[in-house]
Amino acid sequence: MNIQRKHFFKLLAAFTFLAIGAFWAQTRSSAEPSHTSTTVLSEAMVTGTETVEETVTLSASDLKTWSHGYEWYTAVPYCGPPFRVVEGPEEIAGSIVAGFRHIFDKGAAVFGCPDGNNIVYRGTVLFDLNDIISKDPPLDVFVKSARLHLKKDSNCLGEEMLIADENWLKGIADNSLVKGDPYSKVPDSSSPTTAVDIDVSRVVNNWVNGEEHGGYPNYGFVFKGPVEDDLKYGDNGTCIVRYSDMSLTVTYKYEKSLLYVPPPKGPGIDVHAPGPGGVLELAPVDLALKKPATQVSTYPGGEAYRSVDGNSEGAFSGGSVAATQSEARAWWQVDLGSSRSIQSIKVWNRTEFPERTSDFYVFVSDDPFTSTDIEATKTQVGPGRFFFTSGPCGRPTEISVKKTGRFVRVQLLGTNYLQLAEVEVFAGPK
Repeated sequence: MNIQRKHFFKLLAAFTFLAIGAFWAQTRSSAEPSHTSTTVLSEAMVTGTETVEETVTLSASDLKTWSHGYEWYTAVPYCGPPFRVVEGPEEIAGSIVAGFRHIFDKGAAVFGCPDGNNIVYRGTVLFDLNDIISKDPPLDVFVKSARLHLKKDSNCLGEEMLIADENWLKGIADNSLVKGDPYSKVPDSSSPTTAVDIDVSRVVNNWVNGEEHGGYPNYGFVFKGPVEDDLKYGDNGTCIVRYSDMSLTVTYKYEKSLLYVPPPKGPGIDVHAPGPGGVLELAPVDLALKKPATQVSTYPGGEAYRSVDGNSEGAFSGGSVAATQSEARAWWQVDLGSSRSIQSIKVWNRTEFPERTSDFYVFVSDDPFTSTDIEATKTQVGPGRFFFTSGPCGRPTEISVKKTGRFVRVQLLGTNYLQLAEVEVFAGPK
């Protein structure tokens, strides 16, 4: 039922768009003489949908630490409540804390008045997913993977991460903690400020779908310590963990409507920003953008997808360079999803150490590659589908292809790190 509704609304939107465009064009043509210069919007047609995959890393949009205190003292006539001021953990921007602090005073040896305080801390973090949700109706968006990244400054054995089930952005009662449903243990870090990450694919996919499609509202994550009971603890135990550098990396797919807009025609047409001959030129389409990419191995921070993220700047510190370990005949490749007409390919080198990506092949194939051996791959793809560049890769090295292909591979002839800032595969004429 939901799938049928999804396509019905897509068709309805397309027909509405066409009707408005036709009405507008008719109104303009009847109101102005044909010899005057007018700007004409051509009717657009929905030609289908395309599955698009994207990866984004989100920073925390809201962070907050919450506390709950429990005070106790000996219930005898000469014992009253303690008088003490308990200071909480230091507030540091961009971080939250979770854990507990027990304060115990056993009192005098004779006629003593034992008393104490228990203070519990929980931290919450929220990520804004609206840009993902707004790509298309929620039924068309599927979260393939989501990883929560963070750093810890210490360990409290038994820390947990919960899924918040109340909107803490609107505030909660004083001296209370944000509620949540158990989701995962927080991995122990091997040393202070060690980065850890947690697979949160299932919950993020539910957030993206929303309540109306079987998911639930996004109230973020809650971090809690191992001890939260309101008891008379007879110790001064403390364990407080600070979480910082929190980010969420999400890889998701969605169905994107494809619109075909024919070029303007007829006399007296004023085309803005015309190309040669008055023809409006469209920007070339990068078929490799955000498509699945793989490589023989990965240098830390140099995952394969970074060279199809649309950023060709080339500095490794910018987080947009794919890099392998030093390998014999190291390779990287991308799957365009279907066999497409390819006009050209641009290979962008890393700006530092450009000599590493030198003497390399580019292979184009309609079928999956069956070998990583260079000579075997030449035989598989056939003449006119492999291209060799001698010396360092440029910024960019541009290759004229004019063939069809689904799979594109870049492969070194020798042994070195393969470092690619971007690989662009431009569509050819249909």
